[in-house]
Amino acid sequence: MISKFQEKQREKDCEFNQKRDFLRVVLDFLAPTSQSRKNEIRECLTLNDISFEQYHTKVELVCLVKRNTTEPVYEADELLKQNGHEALRLSPYHCDLNAIDLVWSLAKRKVATKNITLPAEDLEKLIKESFESITPQKWKKMTDHVIRIENKYIE
Repeated sequence: MISKFQEKQREKDCEFNQKRDFLRVVLDFLAPTSQSRKNEIRECLTLNDISFEQYHTKVELVCLVKRNTTEPVYEADELLKQNGHEALRLSPYHCDLNAIDLVWSLAKRKVATKNITLPAEDLEKLIKESFESITPQKWKKMTDHVIRIENKYIE
């Protein structure tokens, strides 16, 4: 069930998520957080028929929102589910478990060593060259490294 508040927030939330992570397009709304104004939190609670007292602090109101909010549903997840698949996520707090972060770090290092006040056109070329220089063998080596780290965490 989508409330009026949720409808109003949906567009803003989708835009925010697309900026943060283009794969995470939210079908449902993102609930107000401690960063939201107290009146916005109250409006959300009221529109969703969740009772609260006017004297409740912002922290208490956010707790009420959290208790009454389900996990967001992402468009990509729904598409995968419709086709018999399930999305697996990398931990947001363990970049050491993400081979792409290692590749990105390597590419940035290559650009940084050669970039001494280059014009934008040359910089773009340098970025492309740095990614093209990462061979499948280097990528596999980084993936193997991540697997070793995963195994250490599992032990």
